[in-house]
Amino acid sequence: MNLKKGTGAIIVFSVVALLFAASYYFGYNTTIKNDSVFRRTKMAMGTVVEFVVKGESRSKAEEAVELAFNEILRIDKLCSTYMEDNQVARINDQQTDSVEIDPELLSLLKRSEKISEMTGGAFTPALGNLIKLWGFESGSPSVPAEKDIRSALNNSGDTLFELKEPGMIIKKRNVSINLSAVAKGYAVDRAYEVLKAAGVAQFLINAGGEIRVNGSNWTLGIQDPGEKSEIISKIQLENISVATSGDYEQYFEQDGVKYHHILDPATGYPAKGVMSVTVITKDVETADALATGIFVMGTEKGLKLAEQNKDFEVMIVDSEGKIHMTDGFKKFIRS
Repeated sequence: MNLKKGTGAIIVFSVVALLFAASYYFGYNTTIKNDSVFRRTKMAMGTVVEFVVKGESRSKAEEAVELAFNEILRIDKLCSTYMEDNQVARINDQQTDSVEIDPELLSLLKRSEKISEMTGGAFTPALGNLIKLWGFESGSPSVPAEKDIRSALNNSGDTLFELKEPGMIIKKRNVSINLSAVAKGYAVDRAYEVLKAAGVAQFLINAGGEIRVNGSNWTLGIQDPGEKSEIISKIQLENISVATSGDYEQYFEQDGVKYHHILDPATGYPAKGVMSVTVITKDVETADALATGIFVMGTEKGLKLAEQNKDFEVMIVDSEGKIHMTDGFKKFIRS
């Protein structure tokens, strides 16, 4: 059995700098003379976090990025499933049916519920038992026994918990919360607000492929899920966010079969029929969650959902390598 995760490499050219991280190459155009560019890379939330700031003094950029990164660390502590002393761990370990939580975490869970409802349960924050069972987060994944999958599914899903103001979750005792499909996006959004408040006008934040940009002239190349060294499309973004979920990000092979980390809450197994989903919308939190949900929904249902909701655009690469996208997504494509 081989466990594989996406890795990163930086390729720098004279005009455009490209960073490969999880699902993207992104670039910034340096054709404007005297345009200062500040870059900083740090580790958080189990991934590489990249900051790119244009047009600011080094001292201002450094100070602002440090504040933004500290905000990402704060969200990591709030939402992490691998820390033993945070609120998510308390929710999952508590033996009582009701647990007091921070209003910020309550708000995040409420927004996650809305995405779950939108995707028909294809995305849900109450999938912790199943995620733990498959072992991707521990680094030692394997195919679980069928009876264990059924047991995990019986303790999964939004119908098994209830949220109460100003800060309480009431849940079936064995339900486990996991925010891995939304926390990085939320952390990037919070870091974005910190940089904006610091007066930074042109910047990009990338947390393992969850990307939000402020300002214009940001060009990204979306990775070909079948050929990691290739891109299938370039997109140009301005004051917007993008996220991709792909079956190549984390997976293992057992008995000649490939199993990836995007689990279907209906079956308990990795979702089928799709290789990658890219979502463009205003905030990364929503893009992050929708990319996961639409991946599970599949091409036909995912495109239908996107066509019914004009707040986001989507591109789907199905299991045969065929590309599908909404008309609105095409507006971001650059040759």
